[in-house]
Amino acid sequence: MAWPCPSLNSSSLSGYGARPFLCGPSCDTRIRDFQTAHHDDTGKSMPVSERFYLADAVFVAGLGGDEDLLVQLLAAVRNPVFLPFLGRRSCPPSRNIDLGLHPGAELAATLAAHE
Repeated sequence: MAWPCPSLNSSSLSGYGARPFLCGPSCDTRIRDFQTAHHDDTGKSMPVSERFYLADAVFVAGLGGDEDLLVQLLAAVRNPVFLPFLGRRSCPPSRNIDLGLHPGAELAATLAAHE
């Protein structure tokens, strides 16, 4: 099954923004994790990489661009092919990740409005 998402290029998006939304009591705690991977063609192990994740942190992010593209991306978010996860597969979102479309709104103002 192919992922039904349109291709993105520099002319299709006018902006991307993200900011911290909520920080719980352990938000400054970094969780250390290691990622392993295998090469698709050869099956050989790739080098182990070290990753860090923030515990108890919530961020809000937004995209700006062509409304038709944003409608398609929203549909893909609302009907994912695979379970969305944030950083690690063991970290699925605990809340709705769809804040809707805001036609004609400025990206920075929209991000700031989601308190």
